Amino acid sequence: MAEKFKVGLALGSGGVRGMAHFGVIRTLMKYGVKISCVSGSSSGSVIGAALAAGKLDVFEDFFRRINWWKMFRMFFEFSLPWRGGYLTGKRIKEELRKRIGNIRFEDCEIPFTAVAMDMMNGKEYPISTGDLVEGTFASMAVQGLFKPVARDGRWIADGGLDNPLPINACRQMGADYVIAVDVNLGQPLQAEYSPKKMPSLWTIFTQTCRIVENNWTDRILRTNPPDVLLQPDLHDIFMARLRHVTRAILRGKIAAERWVESLSPELRMRLMP
Repeated sequence: MAEKFKVGLALGSGGVRGMAHFGVIRTLMKYGVKISCVSGSSSGSVIGAALAAGKLDVFEDFFRRINWWKMFRMFFEFSLPWRGGYLTGKRIKEELRKRIGNIRFEDCEIPFTAVAMDMMNGKEYPISTGDLVEGTFASMAVQGLFKPVARDGRWIADGGLDNPLPINACRQMGADYVIAVDVNLGQPLQAEYSPKKMPSLWTIFTQTCRIVENNWTDRILRTNPPDVLLQPDLHDIFMARLRHVTRAILRGKIAAERWVESLSPELRMRLMP
């Protein structure tokens, strides 16, 4: 009998598009693919933490029910002075803790690494120890919007602008076979605005994030490709379209189903019971 792979799952950044990760994970579970370790960046780190802590159902239900009013109450708690960012992230951490609890990375059911960025030198900052909520929040603390997080004498923030698809983190955790889920590079960059009208500040901000994430994802895939790359069709889903959460989850499921159907018998034996 073929020896089983130690499978790593790398979940990329992407706001609402990242909800496709739920669909991918559900499909992998359905077919019995055992995830030995998981890594995530930005929104991918939130879902990675949910999987690692055994709270996937709780988080998927939360995101399926979220609306703009809930999002507004959770995000917008402006804090003066605005040094480092407008928001502290206090309410987001409260929501994460309400669902995850007071556990540490070391206590997770599945080994997990959340990828953030050191704001002082621009380098990747992987987090795999300490409080799970604090580490997960640091990975999603969008630069300029949230105040960076203090850790080990550093200021760290959203990992999506440095490593939006943390394949290397899975390799470092000992994965033999890495499944990477990219929700950025395969999608159109064009935002929905008229070329005759000045784009909004929010559009400029989100487009800047997309461009940087795409450039880094392209470089990652050329220098450190995964064993399999899943790119759900999310062409009509943008970073903050909350009404598209369910659609994104379904697209992730479809992409994973197609991959499973394409597997050779030999590979199926090594990935599934």
